[in-house]
Amino acid sequence: MTLKTGARPDRKLADEPSLARFTAAVGSDASTVIVAQPLRLDPRRANLPTAPLGIAVGRRGRDAFVRVDVSDALLREAARWQMGF
Repeated sequence: MTLKTGARPDRKLADEPSLARFTAAVGSDASTVIVAQPLRLDPRRANLPTAPLGIAVGRRGRDAFVRVDVSDALLREAARWQMGF
């Protein structure tokens, strides 16, 4: 029971504003959508706020597109990691 309640986040990923903007921009034209939270893989950074990474591939009319959306928090933590913090 402790593990189950401790692993449950306070907010849902769908409530994240950056992810809502990403899905609105992609619309229904995407054929493949990947949403990940890379910071959750590192135990030292797992308790940070949500920092989603979104990747979508699809087609609008005759043109193909790839959209990559990286949250500010993820970029900030990547910069800290590169500096050794």
